[in-house]
Amino acid sequence: MKLTPSERIRTLSRELASALDEWNAETEGETWAIRIYPSTIQGHGVYLENISYCADVVLARETPTHRKLVAGGAR
Repeated sequence: MKLTPSERIRTLSRELASALDEWNAETEGETWAIRIYPSTIQGHGVYLENISYCADVVLARETPTHRKLVAGGAR
């Protein structure tokens, strides 16, 4: 069965998030994030960003709606 674009994004995002968890565990205290833009907008659509200096602030900005979107519950 072919996934819809939104299903594919959610599936790939969960896989990428799990891989990032593993990578962050290997970086000895650093926290990394990934920004992904549509390739038609940025050309090079994937950026890795060290957010160790502001991880607490970034993570504190998460809202219930954001957590729901990340979990795949909101559409």
